[in-house]
Amino acid sequence: MPALRLKTKLVFAITAMVVVIVASLAALYISEVVHQRIQEEYDLAEVITHHVFAVAKPALGVDLSSSKINLNDPLQVEAAVQELLQYDTGITALMESVTGDSQSILDASVVDAKDLALLHTNPILQGTIVAPREDFANVVHGGIWKQIKLIYGPAKTYEIRLSLIHVATGKAFGEVRVGVYTDFLKQQVQPQIQRARVFAGHVVDGAPERSQASPAGLKRDLGDRHGGLRQQPPCGLQPRRPGHRAGKDPSCPFIPPSPP
Repeated sequence: MPALRLKTKLVFAITAMVVVIVASLAALYISEVVHQRIQEEYDLAEVITHHVFAVAKPALGVDLSSSKINLNDPLQVEAAVQELLQYDTGITALMESVTGDSQSILDASVVDAKDLALLHTNPILQGTIVAPREDFANVVHGGIWKQIKLIYGPAKTYEIRLSLIHVATGKAFGEVRVGVYTDFLKQQVQPQIQRARVFAGHVVDGAPERSQASPAGLKRDLGDRHGGLRQQPPCGLQPRRPGHRAGKDPSCPFIPPSPP
């Protein structure tokens, strides 16, 4: 019984060690995969945001002092800038192409200080009030648990924002916004996490069997089972009778019978 108890303790110890190691490696792998994919989508959306900002910025720097626009009237300034943006072929072409860069990029827009969409990739929303969404940076820098919640929670749209300043007035004019939809990101990351979980489960499930298959256990099984090999003398030491092979080993030499 003491030997059996010791073996049981060893099995539990080895199994626990395997579980801890596998769980740690699986958690590290999953966290790296999730963070890397979210970071990639954030970087792409941030690049698009800066591109739109760079193309829209010249319209905010146009000198309107020579026009009949009252620079102290924000409505007149906004109308003039909106007209410049809408007739700028460069920013129009860019706005039409941004959603094709990734399936996670939902839309892009240029809004004023009152959230009125001056330009929008969705023509239906142009000229309407567009409520701001949650900043995607909160997820990127929010830790692994918030990122896992994004992957397994309901699909949601986040956005990246960049402020626009009107050069003539020096006041905040509005923002460039790029929306990021998480459904495609979830479809990409969830299978990778599932494969890691299945692999870790297989390793943990087989740990008790592998821990019992020790050299000492194998030797004891071979020696004790049904009288075993320990009770079977070697081939050369078995009693030999003329006309029979020694023992049960077919490799033992044949001893011919003595002549009468």
